[in-house]
Amino acid sequence: MPTRSKDPRLQLTGSDGSSGIVDDLARIGYAASFRPGVDDGTMICPSCDTVSPVSRFGDVWATRLEGQSDPDDMVLVVAARCPACHDGGSIVLGFGPAGSAEDAAVVAQIPDHAMHHLNPGT
Repeated sequence: MPTRSKDPRLQLTGSDGSSGIVDDLARIGYAASFRPGVDDGTMICPSCDTVSPVSRFGDVWATRLEGQSDPDDMVLVVAARCPACHDGGSIVLGFGPAGSAEDAAVVAQIPDHAMHHLNPGT
């Protein structure tokens, strides 16, 4: 029988959309608000002001949400740990037709293994 992960991020439901997920992530230790860096594929940690490539962030987890009224309103909520100070944080990135080039450069660097689906119907 496979072992179930005890990662609390896997228990998020997304019932309150991206802002609810960000609030839940903050409660479990991912409180920093990362933002895209000036260079493609980088993020800035507000805790230490370090700019790092997404590939250097640890403990990366991401989930995709679609708009309720428009499925093209797609966002990716990403939680990770800064490679410099190890603070946990999150970022909400637009992608698809409505996403910015800045967000797309970060999304392109999120590893496939980091993608998770939220628990449906909870």
